[in-house]
Amino acid sequence: MATICYSCPFVPIELIAACGHTPQCPAPVAAPWVQAEGLCAWAGAFLAAAEQADATVYTTACDQMRRIYDVHTARSSAPAFLLNIPKTDSPTARTMLCDEFERLEHFLVELDGGRTDHALLTDPMSHSVSRTIESQDKGLAVIGGPLFECDFIDLNQLTAARGLPIVFNGAEPAWRRLREPMEPTADNNNPIAALAEHYLTTPAIWQRPSGPFFDRLGKEITRGHVLGVVIVRHPFCDYWKAAMYDLRDRLTMPLVAVETDQNGRLSTAARSRLEAFLEHCAP
Repeated sequence: MATICYSCPFVPIELIAACGHTPQCPAPVAAPWVQAEGLCAWAGAFLAAAEQADATVYTTACDQMRRIYDVHTARSSAPAFLLNIPKTDSPTARTMLCDEFERLEHFLVELDGGRTDHALLTDPMSHSVSRTIESQDKGLAVIGGPLFECDFIDLNQLTAARGLPIVFNGAEPAWRRLREPMEPTADNNNPIAALAEHYLTTPAIWQRPSGPFFDRLGKEITRGHVLGVVIVRHPFCDYWKAAMYDLRDRLTMPLVAVETDQNGRLSTAARSRLEAFLEHCAP
């Protein structure tokens, strides 16, 4: 049994578990070396955490993570796998993702010479996910790129002090928790294909067309008592920069975008902008 590190919500943790391993989504900590030019600080910090695991699964959903995979294989002997993620939902995309999941299965089995318990792949219990909105209080939604845990705690304390706790966490990689349960009619004769089909029903910021993602995100936000939306943007994340325009058209509540600095942390300017926004949203 190995500990498999992952970050992207499209990494099939059910497949990892079915192969007898333990999936682990780490909470990266910012480190000085990740300030390299052109490198996302969060991606660099994830690499530092991944090097402590037995193996890591990267994906092509994020260009920065694709680059980190190259760094990982160049400087570490720990096994790493690059999972190709289709950006569309089409018959070709389904076939591609199924092939990729089968390739990942081979990688996972080769780690310890075990085998896959395919029954777990279509077991509804293995696909149970917790909902993100649980609080009945009025508050804020946080969406966008991943936040370091210390920043998320500081952000929650700052907003709660103004009477606006975070009631919806839609920042990556928490988006995986929004995935719907697998249908009970899943194809048990081809569980890998059924799993791939299931993952493609999860809208994501990088998928095209983008309408299903924004529809789902808007639905989840309006399920709670959200008074305002905070969008976290990293300097190299073009997807979330472009999303601001669509979200303004689709959501009726106030929005604010705050950018992280080169270290991946919320800057002083971002915090000042957020404080001004909180005054506007305060009940």
